[in-house]
Amino acid sequence: MGTVDENGRMPDDVIQVFLANDIAKNVRVDPKTTIQRIISVLLDGMGMDRLSMLHFAVRLAQSPSVPGTSQSDCHWLHPGLRITQLVRRYSSPRSLLGHYRFELRIRFVPKNLQEMYQTETAAFLYLYEQLSSDYVKYVSWKVKEEEAIHMASLMLRKRFPDLTAHSTEKKLDFELIEEEGGLLRYLPESVVVSHKSKQLHKLIVSGVKKVVGLSEIECVFHFLTELTRIARFDTEIFRASYGYGWVKPIEIHVGHEIGISYRQEHAQIITRLADLKTVTDISIRRLDKNSEKWVVNVRISAKPSPLVVTMPTRDIAESLAHLIDGYQMLLSQQPSVWSLRDLIQDDDSITQSKQPYERTLSPARAKTKLPPMPPPVKTLPLSNGDTTKNWDIDKSAIRLEQLLGDGQFGIVYRGTYTDKGGNKQLVAVKVCRAEKESQDISAINKYLLDEAYTMQQFNHPHIIRLIGICTEGTVGAWCVMELAQYGELRVYLIREKASIDLSVQILFSHQLASALSYLHERQFIHRDIAARNCLVATPQCVKLSDFGLSRQLEDEPIYTSSYGKLPIKWMAPESLNFRKFTTKSDVYMFGVCVWEILSNGIKPWQGVRNHEVIMRVERGELLEQPPNCPKAMYDLLRVMWMIEPKFRISMQEVANFLEHLLEEIDHGVPFDELSSPNTYILKRFTPDRNGVDNREHRKSVPVLNVDSSLIPTSTIWRALEEQRIQSEEDDRWLEEEERHLFSQLSISHADEKVDQNGNSTLANGNETCQLPEGLEFDRENDKIHDAVIRVVQAVVFLSRTYALEMTNTRFIELVKNITEALELLFNESIEPLKQLHETDRKQVELVETLLNTDLKNMTKAMNKVIEETSCQSTCDYHRKEVLKIASMLAVNCKHFLDSIDTARFRAATAILKSKSIGMC
Repeated sequence: MGTVDENGRMPDDVIQVFLANDIAKNVRVDPKTTIQRIISVLLDGMGMDRLSMLHFAVRLAQSPSVPGTSQSDCHWLHPGLRITQLVRRYSSPRSLLGHYRFELRIRFVPKNLQEMYQTETAAFLYLYEQLSSDYVKYVSWKVKEEEAIHMASLMLRKRFPDLTAHSTEKKLDFELIEEEGGLLRYLPESVVVSHKSKQLHKLIVSGVKKVVGLSEIECVFHFLTELTRIARFDTEIFRASYGYGWVKPIEIHVGHEIGISYRQEHAQIITRLADLKTVTDISIRRLDKNSEKWVVNVRISAKPSPLVVTMPTRDIAESLAHLIDGYQMLLSQQPSVWSLRDLIQDDDSITQSKQPYERTLSPARAKTKLPPMPPPVKTLPLSNGDTTKNWDIDKSAIRLEQLLGDGQFGIVYRGTYTDKGGNKQLVAVKVCRAEKESQDISAINKYLLDEAYTMQQFNHPHIIRLIGICTEGTVGAWCVMELAQYGELRVYLIREKASIDLSVQILFSHQLASALSYLHERQFIHRDIAARNCLVATPQCVKLSDFGLSRQLEDEPIYTSSYGKLPIKWMAPESLNFRKFTTKSDVYMFGVCVWEILSNGIKPWQGVRNHEVIMRVERGELLEQPPNCPKAMYDLLRVMWMIEPKFRISMQEVANFLEHLLEEIDHGVPFDELSSPNTYILKRFTPDRNGVDNREHRKSVPVLNVDSSLIPTSTIWRALEEQRIQSEEDDRWLEEEERHLFSQLSISHADEKVDQNGNSTLANGNETCQLPEGLEFDRENDKIHDAVIRVVQAVVFLSRTYALEMTNTRFIELVKNITEALELLFNESIEPLKQLHETDRKQVELVETLLNTDLKNMTKAMNKVIEETSCQSTCDYHRKEVLKIASMLAVNCKHFLDSIDTARFRAATAILKSKSIGMC
């Protein structure tokens, strides 16, 4: 399979990768080839859709694999691992990988196999090949003979699709079966050797006749159903110990449906620990210097503490980390959260973390050296794309196959792109053409090339990816992009209306919100957000596209042009009247786009002319609440459609809001009971905080009558002016946030009211509890009250001392104070919660969920602050997001204290005292 040179490097070589049917495929590799690249080459060679790639993994298994192989007998390979790193990690000193062989496997099995068959047929059939082979090798020996004959009959019926009830005996070709490996490919060895050949053939013919009426695919599904009863192929089980050290052995169960769960020894109940898509970081470490056991740390979104399990060996720890990471990528459509550093560093260096937010294995050391907040969530790098890549593609490498549509600046085709390595990929090709012979081709190309230049700066899972540009020749340029198989979102919503429910609609909205938040972080504005400009890659994945208009408006600040019109019915009031486009106008447009999604593709303002739409928007009219749209979603839309841009929610907060709704749906909350993650998010953007009639703030925006030719068109002038305005808005925002925070945080008596008899009442949701006359809560030894005060003080101190020139080190230190105070609050509330009545405890836990959500959102924002040290403007943007979330956190801490007080009073565990004179 190859050799290693004197320096431990491997020259260009060919490796063999064994498929599910035990056929080996050759793949040429070099030292920089990654496992992900090997998977990609193999899937392309089998004509398999790239959408299926996240199901696959490569493992090193003993050659040949034998029954009884466990996780410790193979090594699952991290997709980012390079060949040179693989050689150093697994090979013997002079021979590449010794007695191991590469195997391509589907490890990450989806929950819905029917959907997999419909959308990823080739991958589904590969899974069947893999499972049927595994069944015969590892499982069939333990089934009864009758059941083994039935399973073999299903496999043989699939193998010989032309059989009929009358031709089974003649057309069931046992000679061909022997040439292909014999009946041992279908039956356990014990059954084959215990029967004479003729007798065994009769049993098989009889079994096949019973299933001959099934189609090929029906045989596959029947086989998988039967196999599920024998052995769960969609769940992997690991023997482990919960926490640090081998104290109490348990079983860890991991799978799409079961998530991360555990079962104690000799117990029947399986307890769910976490959802796989909420995993934000994975790391493995040796338990201690002299131990063979390894610890797996799994960070879960919105959980203050990581999930920690101890595994018997390093190989098994890596296998568990690989499994959780793969499912995380499949379900969240996000990059890997398991660092390669755990694999490529030696044991000593692995135990020493270089990450500023990573905990050590010693809890005592972690508290003294590291901030007690979750580690960085792995996100796409905040760079302006790959600026060093050569984007030029030879047109001869593109084959146009099917017309997809006619856009504003050209025609879009479906095609195939063959790269220099001979690998083929389905693509979408936008072809620019002149409508008249007299038109200058370079002027026509400008619009397309501007869009391509914009796209090459983006790298996000929900933004259409640019593959390259074809510019040679005298004809129009070609823009080559990834192909979204299911086409335009609006058309898809209409076509699949019957199968799309609210959970999918919110999922699509959240994915697009994350893409737009990504753009805004990089100071880009889309300016043409609508369902028609979003594409469906899979039934669970949408992507933002069409960046042509944004480039056009940068150079042409006018209402229309000869090459297209502005989307009037989607535009914000300030864009309609003043031609002003900002991140807030994008938020408004996205609200209309979400309305389209919730309305299953209906266009906004149906039957209303453009000029009438402008008048209605100025009067404060809103699009009606879509059918089956929950109140929480429509409340979000209303905040996004505020007339005044400053009252609109930010795109990052929109994404957080939608993520909260998805989490509620995952936890079984009915659609009509979905709630806002925090009412403060909405109230903060509502201008009638002080009782002012909201309609006054929705008054008409006067139409600006001006000659557009007199408007300055200098890009530099506009940039300087926008910077000045932004700076002033930043200062005003900081002052407003501080005032609002102080006004919200009267901790002891913010929600205390006095009735006509002078009795205190404490608000708690829609209910109030009345304290006896002349009494109040005794705070002298109230640890929860003290912990809440510490959180609020830390937030107030951060708000008061924050300045744009503050260093990141100081900023992180102040945020660390907040998270430490919050962790103390969580710890202090554990015992008091146990003393509450069940209904009151659930009420308190609901408020605690808000604190966890705030902590998760703060973690995400802080990760971006840490990553953006090189770009001051983007770093300031994320630090402001942290300040916003911190103020929400402080207010929710106050609500948490109120709910605890009310619950303790009802449970008769509250300590009261006589009111002091000063407090009356």
